[in-house]
Amino acid sequence: MRRIIAHLRTKPDHHKRTIVLVVSLGITALVFLIWLSFVKVEFASIDSPQQVADNPGPLVFIKENVANAYNSIKSDLGSIKYQAPQ
Repeated sequence: MRRIIAHLRTKPDHHKRTIVLVVSLGITALVFLIWLSFVKVEFASIDSPQQVADNPGPLVFIKENVANAYNSIKSDLGSIKYQAPQ
């Protein structure tokens, strides 16, 4: 590996940039393929259109979490407001 890096250091800058681009695209493609394999398994587990209709989308979860966080903060601040200082 050190020999390869030493050899690359002797190359001109435009060759170095090309090598970096190709290696980064290869790593990105590998990560994308791994991610796609997990997503494909997730989609394969949903069998019927009824199951698709019953599963809420990600925006519903975000909306519920933000609403829950808001209500929690509101109740916490309300309880702090009415506590007597010691």
